[in-house]
Amino acid sequence: MGRFLVKFSIIKEAKIFKATFKSNPNDVLLASFIKIGSTWLKAICLSIMQGNKKEEDLLVKDNPHFHVPIIEAMNYYSKTPVHDLYTMPSPRLFHTHLPYGVLPNSIKKYQLIARLYI
Repeated sequence: MGRFLVKFSIIKEAKIFKATFKSNPNDVLLASFIKIGSTWLKAICLSIMQGNKKEEDLLVKDNPHFHVPIIEAMNYYSKTPVHDLYTMPSPRLFHTHLPYGVLPNSIKKYQLIARLYI
């Protein structure tokens, strides 16, 4: 098995997330290593999920990080927007740098949940 290094301060957030998060079968989870194009990955997936809606393009106004929460850093970074995970419209789009083994069981139990690992 490989090793996974993480800042100690994020471990608490990851544990809370793992213990409390309830996923839906139509959630989309983006998972990637740090510094390999997470911003582009979020922008592409957000654009695909937004589709051809008549509303203004979300990426014209804001950075993709504003619209796609990083699950292990929801409360850690003071500049990260606070998202209420349970009131986000479905399908919900999340991002993580955590390895599969650390993810909540509610994410692992759904066979239909979209998991995109890069």
